Amino acid sequence: MKYYLHRINNHPEWSHPLLDRRKLLSIGWADFGSQPDFLSKCQDDWSKVPEAIEAEWGKVRPRFGLQRFLEMEQGDRVVIPTWGAFHVYEVTDGARLVPAQIEDDLKNLTSWHDKRAVVRDGHIQEDHAKKLDLGFFRRVTPLERDIPRDGYADSDLTSRMKVRQTNVEVTDLRDSIESAMERHKAKRPINLRQIIKDKCASEVRNAILSFQNPNGFEQLIRRYFERQGASAEIPPKNEREKEGDADITATFESLRLIVYVQAKHHHGETDGWAVEQIQRYTENQRNTGADDEYTKISWVVSSAEKFTEDCINQARRAGVRLINGVEFAEMLIDSGIERLSAREPRPGGTSS
Repeated sequence: MKYYLHRINNHPEWSHPLLDRRKLLSIGWADFGSQPDFLSKCQDDWSKVPEAIEAEWGKVRPRFGLQRFLEMEQGDRVVIPTWGAFHVYEVTDGARLVPAQIEDDLKNLTSWHDKRAVVRDGHIQEDHAKKLDLGFFRRVTPLERDIPRDGYADSDLTSRMKVRQTNVEVTDLRDSIESAMERHKAKRPINLRQIIKDKCASEVRNAILSFQNPNGFEQLIRRYFERQGASAEIPPKNEREKEGDADITATFESLRLIVYVQAKHHHGETDGWAVEQIQRYTENQRNTGADDEYTKISWVVSSAEKFTEDCINQARRAGVRLINGVEFAEMLIDSGIERLSAREPRPGGTSS
C-alpha cells in the first residue's frame, strides 16, 4: 500500500462535487484524456506517461503528477488537502477513467455555480460550451473526511501539505497520516502535555531510582503534596501506639482531607505488604477519634514498575490507591508543566 498527496488544482467548482457526490478523484490533462489510445499505450509501464506528454508538449513539469495519479493501485490511500483541513480516501479499484466513461456520473450533477456538464468529443463541457480541463479520474472511497490540520496533522504532514505539485507520493508519512486519522476518529487532538509526559516519565522514574535513596523518595512525595497545596509531614518512625505504617501524611485543610501514604523505593514489583501496612495505619487513625471531621484515604506510592496481582486485589478490597513509578513520575511532570496547555491562564489572568 502506498500513500499519495493529491491537490485539487483543476476546476475545483467541478472537482469537489465529483469527489463529494460521485467519489471520483479528478486531474487535468483533458487533451490526453480525449485520446482513445493514450492509456493503452502507457498502461504496461506508467513511466511512459511523461514521455508521451513530452513528445507533444515538451518537458512540462506537472507531467510526473499524472504518472503518479495513474500509477495508484487499488487500496492505495490519498491525502487531499482542503482549506484548513484534509481528507483521506482509498482507491477502490484499478480503473483509470476518462470523460467518456463517467457520463452517467455527470447526470444530475451540478457545479458550485449550479452549472451542468456533458461529455462531447471526448471532453467534459460545461453547459455545452466551455471545455473543462478534467481528463482522468479514479474511483475512491472516503476513510476520514474534514480532519482539521490544526491539532491533528503533525509537523511533517503539515509541511508536506504545503507542496504545490498536483500529485506526490508520501508513503514515508504513513505513520503521520494513520495517526491523524485515528486521533480524528477518537476526537483526541494532539496533546503536547501528554506527549511530553509519555516521553519523559520513564526517564524521571529512572532518575528517582538511580539518584534517590528511600528517605529522599519520601521527601520527594512530601514536596509533591506541598506543591498541591497540602501541609505534609513524615511521621516519626517510632510513633507510639500506632498500627501499620505511613511514611507521609498530607492534609488538605480546605477540603478536610488527609492522605496517608506508604512509600516504596525499589525495582520490580510491589507486593501486598504495602497495602496491609497503610490500611492498618489508616484504620487506626480513624479509630482514635482524632480529626473526625476529616476524610481519611490511603495511597501506596511505589517507584517499582508494577504491583503484584495479590497487591492489586488487596488494594481494590481496601479502597487503597496504587501509584507505580511511571504514574508518579507523570504526576511530578504534570505538576510542573500545567501552564503548557493553551487553555491554562497565564500569569496576570490572560489566556494564550
